[in-house]
Amino acid sequence: MTTTAEIRLYVATSIDGFIADEHGSVDWLAPYPNDPVLFERFTRDIGTIVSGRTTYDQGRRLGWPQGIPTIVVTSRPLEPAPQVSAFGGRLDTLIADLRATERDVWVIGGGRLMASFLDAGAVDRMAIFVVPVVLGRGTPLFAGLQRPQTLRFVSAGPHGEDGIIRLIYEPDDAFTTS
Repeated sequence: MTTTAEIRLYVATSIDGFIADEHGSVDWLAPYPNDPVLFERFTRDIGTIVSGRTTYDQGRRLGWPQGIPTIVVTSRPLEPAPQVSAFGGRLDTLIADLRATERDVWVIGGGRLMASFLDAGAVDRMAIFVVPVVLGRGTPLFAGLQRPQTLRFVSAGPHGEDGIIRLIYEPDDAFTTS
């Protein structure tokens, strides 16, 4: 039986839909630590992380998930790091390579990269964590999305006791518009 990897988004956003503040920082997330049990449960099935360059650079400063190979989509050289490689080619090629792997893929951000995966019809599931913060401006959750996306609601609920809401969606291919 042949299976393909599922491509997932797992991302925090402000109530007003920003993943970083106007300076590109995610420091506003500091008062809301990740639940280590839920995060471990999520990463258990992840075989590859795909990240935009800015997200990767910030994540390294804050603590990048260890032990999971990472592909950084960038046109700039990367500092050598264990299990990290740069990718500067065509997104459809990367998606095909990711689909051929046995374990799931986590597209961590940024907004343009996540929008590109959505536009390509490559996202199988998304977990969006809405944090009780209003930023007013910053980097949009899906910056530069080229076409509307209709999603199928899977579940919602509180994520801990600090006001974060977890939303789970899957693509609804029957209603996706071109």
